[in-house]
Amino acid sequence: MKAQIKLGRIFGIEIGLHYSWFIIALLFIGGAISYLDRAALSIAAPMIAEDMQLDPGRLGIVFSSFFVGYALFCFVGGFAADRIGPKNVFTLAMTVWSVFCGLTAAATGLVSLLVVRVIFGMGEGPFGSAANASSRSNPFSSAGAPGRRDAPAGSSCSDAFISLLLTPDLIRFQT
Repeated sequence: MKAQIKLGRIFGIEIGLHYSWFIIALLFIGGAISYLDRAALSIAAPMIAEDMQLDPGRLGIVFSSFFVGYALFCFVGGFAADRIGPKNVFTLAMTVWSVFCGLTAAATGLVSLLVVRVIFGMGEGPFGSAANASSRSNPFSSAGAPGRRDAPAGSSCSDAFISLLLTPDLIRFQT
């Protein structure tokens, strides 16, 4: 019997989702939120620059600071996912990135904004590596068909495009 997650009943019909597809959906949603968080600053940049009196050069440094932490922790995330498992890496990474995404609003100047953005990048960096590691340990890969590993990897790539498509409107709706 296949592992199912019960979602409820609609018109008397039991609705369920295979465990593998549920994991893929979670990877997709997590990746979409990751890109949404990352792109949100660029949409809000004119207001932040005005509030903190940041010229375009310093604002560029703020944008770039995210990728310092992100680039370093892509490697760390892959190593950690192999050692302690992707689920643990996801939990830690999403906690760090959620906390520091929220702390972006608490930044009071250039230095605090830089520190928050670097650590925010450190939290988001492991996501892609852990997603790749989870595609190796996903029940899809143990189903006897190695070609089925493309669904988790594809979901963690396609979320970027959908998220970037929706981000500007979501941010404008919030401001």
